[in-house]
Amino acid sequence: VQEEDLTKHVLSIGQSGSGKTSTIYNILLQLSTPFWAFDRKQDYRHLLNRRKDILVLPWNKLRFNPLKPTENVGPIRWAMVISEILSHSTDLLSGSRNYVLTHIIELYKQYNLFQQPGKPYPSLTELESLMKGDKVNFVRKTSNYRDTVLNRVEPMTSVTGPVFNCSQGHRIPELLQRNVVFEFGGLNRDIQNFLQEALFAHVYEYLLANQGRGSGLELVLVMDEAKKIFSYKKEQSDAAGIPEIDDLFAKAREFGLGTIVSDQE
Repeated sequence: VQEEDLTKHVLSIGQSGSGKTSTIYNILLQLSTPFWAFDRKQDYRHLLNRRKDILVLPWNKLRFNPLKPTENVGPIRWAMVISEILSHSTDLLSGSRNYVLTHIIELYKQYNLFQQPGKPYPSLTELESLMKGDKVNFVRKTSNYRDTVLNRVEPMTSVTGPVFNCSQGHRIPELLQRNVVFEFGGLNRDIQNFLQEALFAHVYEYLLANQGRGSGLELVLVMDEAKKIFSYKKEQSDAAGIPEIDDLFAKAREFGLGTIVSDQE
């Protein structure tokens, strides 16, 4: 297998103990292209025994502002992307998704980011505060949307502490040059999915805005326990629509993203 062929993606499935992780180890140990591994079980930190050029980031050491677009991506574009990611990763339907989008845009307006895009961006905690202070319209049942969204957002901000409560966080262009293991073990499924999908979206949007099509293999993403991200139930849900992560995944190859996906079957 040539390294460039990884843009066609790899799927590794088998029963427990059949060698899926060892197969992925062997690929990663030979890569010259940077890779990111989204690790839910602390499997990939052991690569440090064989490669010293790996940054291991446990979730409590990560600083990531999901409301801040990456370089050369405008606030409107990013508001649409991240509202879709937040909604699909936490099983929100269209009404709640629109509620998220309008409130992200409102928060951007309060920060005057459309006139002064270089200013610091608000955090997820500030989005939560804006929603809590919302004057709901009970006739239009916006209270239901607010309560549903807050039910998803509040655990993220309360459990993760400073992870999301930052203006800048780790810079994606710098991490793109590194081999990184993101450790999500200990977080609940919704938070793990949101982190993983939001980071995927950041990389995709960065490459779309700054690299262009056909630039060769730029990054390899490793995703274990794939059923938690790629759900056929979500894909078949008429109410939710096709998940944003599926759409990004379908277009990833054009911008140099290769993926290695595995799960137990």
